[in-house]
Amino acid sequence: MKKRRLLIVDDESGFTRTVAAVVGSSFEVFEALDGRSGLEAAKRNLPQVILLNVMMAEMSGLAMLRQLQMDHRTRHIPVVLLAPQHFNVSTLEMFRQEINVRACLRKPCQAQSLACEIGKAAA
Repeated sequence: MKKRRLLIVDDESGFTRTVAAVVGSSFEVFEALDGRSGLEAAKRNLPQVILLNVMMAEMSGLAMLRQLQMDHRTRHIPVVLLAPQHFNVSTLEMFRQEINVRACLRKPCQAQSLACEIGKAAA
């Protein structure tokens, strides 16, 4: 059976490696360290799900999300957003209203709950 593709876009490489280790048996994992390279990777690899950090340099996760939504090739890809702890509940709810956002979690989060959300988004 062919593995599903997961794109992790996060500027913390240690976090990316941890997530890849947790979901690696179920997903072929691609990584990007900022929104700009994440957008390129999404267009090139067309993953089944994207794990996207909201707060990054170069191009923020929200800017990348907007670009994904404007491209017919990527607008359908489910996204799990990662937001910092200080974001309030109403901000998280606003993110959940985006058309391709399946979940919005606060970072740091438990690896198993993150893996569960990624699996649900890819289903």
